[in-house]
Amino acid sequence: KELCNKKNDREIALDFSYNNRIFHAKYLFLGNDLYITDTLNVIELKELDMGVLSRLSKLLKI
Repeated sequence: KELCNKKNDREIALDFSYNNRIFHAKYLFLGNDLYITDTLNVIELKELDMGVLSRLSKLLKI
């Protein structure tokens, strides 16, 4: 089952630490909630700390 829908995807380039490893986020997409992915792993935005969310909002110019 495909998680992403092209019209809801935003390509990003954001590296951050998640669960004690570096996560190389490549896409932000809307499913039932907002998610980011490195194309292999998916993280819900609500799981991220405020520092990562702040960097993401600057990257997206929100």
